[in-house]
Amino acid sequence: MNRPTEETLDPVNWNEIRTLGHQMIDDMIDYLQSLRDKPVWEKPTNEVKEVLNRSLPQEGQPVEEVYQEFLSYILPYNKGNIHPRFFAWVQGNGTPLGMLADMLASGMNPNTTIGDHAAMYVEQQVVEWSKEMFGFSKEASGLLVSGATMANLTALTVARNSLQDLQIRVKGTDDKLTVYCSSETHICVIKATEVLGIGSERTRIIPVTDTFQIDVEALISMIKADIAAGFRPFCVVGNAGTVNTGAVDPLEELYQICQEFGLWLHIDGAFGSLAKLTPTFAEKLKTIEKADSLAFDFHKWLHVPYESACVLIRDKQLHQSAFSSVPNYLTAHERGLAAGPEPLTNYGIELSRSFKALKVWMSLKEHGIQKYGRLVQQNIDQARYLGEKVSRTPNLELLVPVSMNIVCFRFNDGKHSEGALNQLNKEILMRLHESGIAAPSYTIIHGKYAIRTNITNHRTRLEDLDLLINAIIEIATGILVKVVEFDVNNPLHYSAFKDINYAWINKYFKVEQGDLDSLENPEKYFIATGGAVLLACRGDEILGTTALKLIGDNSLELCKMGVNEAARGLGIGYIIGEAAIQKAKALGTKRLYLETNSSLSPALNLYKKLGFSKVENFSSPYVRADVAMEMYL
Repeated sequence: MNRPTEETLDPVNWNEIRTLGHQMIDDMIDYLQSLRDKPVWEKPTNEVKEVLNRSLPQEGQPVEEVYQEFLSYILPYNKGNIHPRFFAWVQGNGTPLGMLADMLASGMNPNTTIGDHAAMYVEQQVVEWSKEMFGFSKEASGLLVSGATMANLTALTVARNSLQDLQIRVKGTDDKLTVYCSSETHICVIKATEVLGIGSERTRIIPVTDTFQIDVEALISMIKADIAAGFRPFCVVGNAGTVNTGAVDPLEELYQICQEFGLWLHIDGAFGSLAKLTPTFAEKLKTIEKADSLAFDFHKWLHVPYESACVLIRDKQLHQSAFSSVPNYLTAHERGLAAGPEPLTNYGIELSRSFKALKVWMSLKEHGIQKYGRLVQQNIDQARYLGEKVSRTPNLELLVPVSMNIVCFRFNDGKHSEGALNQLNKEILMRLHESGIAAPSYTIIHGKYAIRTNITNHRTRLEDLDLLINAIIEIATGILVKVVEFDVNNPLHYSAFKDINYAWINKYFKVEQGDLDSLENPEKYFIATGGAVLLACRGDEILGTTALKLIGDNSLELCKMGVNEAARGLGIGYIIGEAAIQKAKALGTKRLYLETNSSLSPALNLYKKLGFSKVENFSSPYVRADVAMEMYL
């Protein structure tokens, strides 16, 4: 009899897929190596959205074409969290080895639920390392999960089911159970209590202090009030690093309260618990060792690629009793494939589990836990540097003291209402994202829109933070400053043009005859001859000037660019320079020319940024001019 034609998904030519695989690795390593040269974020184009909205393919296409689509439509529009200047949500950067480990794990493709195979032992070892990292005993248990959301859900399930007299797995949830957390607790904890049938109403939200830590007295009062009202408190959730500000709750006090009232202490340490590895926070986070459960992410401050997190439970028996179900098809055997470690289905919800432990295992072996501790401390120090820089920078306002790795601040020049400031800072943030320079996020602090800068990034350097501050100041200035043309009927325009330029020239050089002629009569010298004078204004205040002087057919000279002393460092020069270029285009000019001095490095850098390049041979009526530059429009 004729056998049917049988198909496979393996390649016909293994050498071709090998070659493509090598190319993929080379491309991704090049991509990671050149991150600083790329924008942090780039908005997906309409073409990208159209390509990624096409119908289900009915037939295949060459894999090389599929990869080219990835390079064209997906890779350039990454989220950006691997970039050195990604400061938005608390998300790790990954590492080259982590990327390769993911490839190895996908190639092996085991389900790490049950069985006597290496992946089970790797996860077992990673859990043991995690217990050692946080001071949990060897008798404790743990499980790798997708993220802190699942880790919190798992821990709170064990906490709820630890009330064994209620037989919750059989009879369902008691409607008197209450859990307690602060108003700064991550939303995933609230979601977990909703999923568990406790509900958001019986999740008691405790107010916070001025330092955004849970108010311990308010917590005690609420617990006592609930007991008196017939409710059954069972769990307190403490924060080891809140998402808004990085605050750490007074964990030792929470532990003592839980001991007094017989409650479960769970700690959400998604990112902040890793600060226990640092000298700065080791003592403050020591109580983690006494918690009943802990949720934390590997893919945040340990920079393991997504997804990878862990939940640790102090009482292994309670952990097992919350989830253990052993149908006959998942029963462990003494020999064969179904032997080996205890099935992990007994400790969590999921039965389909990827080999996420491999990238954790390889990463910890590559770097060692001491280096990770140094990197966490590095980010904490960088956050303090940024907070101090914000406090020293005019027109920036630190909205809350820096407690760990998050800096919340805003632009505030003291000239706007709170509502206007909120809109202004939102616009600054949007433009910052769209520029690709940096990507902080946002939050609301006491009703104030904050630029929230989270530093959980092993690639960030202090110069990245300097660049962030400079960009925010320049963007804010660009929003607030308007460039207007010289009004020959406005005496203030005459005096500002004259005073700003006199002050600038006298600071560095000597006023020459050509300066006197042009500054005394800008209308005659610039405007009447086919040029222009522009002023940068913030409200009624004139901050900067520049002029365009006709010097020949299709050529204008950019000159008399000066900025008020008090406004320097705000990016006024770039704003008014851009406006001058646009004005020159409107006048039909083909070439812009300027003269400057080689000692003025900031000016030279500005002109290069605007698009000017040096002219080798030139003559000038000004003694101070030893550099000439031009650009063609």
